[in-house]
Amino acid sequence: MKTREILTADEKAVSAALKDMKIKTLERHAQKILAQLGQDNYDAVMAAVIKIVPRLTRETSDRFGVVKNIIAEQLPIVSSDGAKSEEAKQEVLVRLTVVVMVIIAKKFTKIMKETA
Repeated sequence: MKTREILTADEKAVSAALKDMKIKTLERHAQKILAQLGQDNYDAVMAAVIKIVPRLTRETSDRFGVVKNIIAEQLPIVSSDGAKSEEAKQEVLVRLTVVVMVIIAKKFTKIMKETA
């Protein structure tokens, strides 16, 4: 699956494809999406998200929203050129957040398997 397809395909197809992808492939997609949004520092974004993960508890009502906001804070401020482009940017941000969360989950699972 190409990065463009991750952004445009229906949610069911994307989630199935993301589950089967390797970490390196997911990271490459995340880097490309970040670059489209104007952020070239993948490591800084991942560091910010990873730092917030331990503070997300079961009581946190909107964990996805918290992670999405952390990623959004890492993006450069882009002047809004209309509601339609802002809506499209939000959809890309949602897809990026899903990819980042899958990366973190897979990395965590890999670490747990290696230490077990």
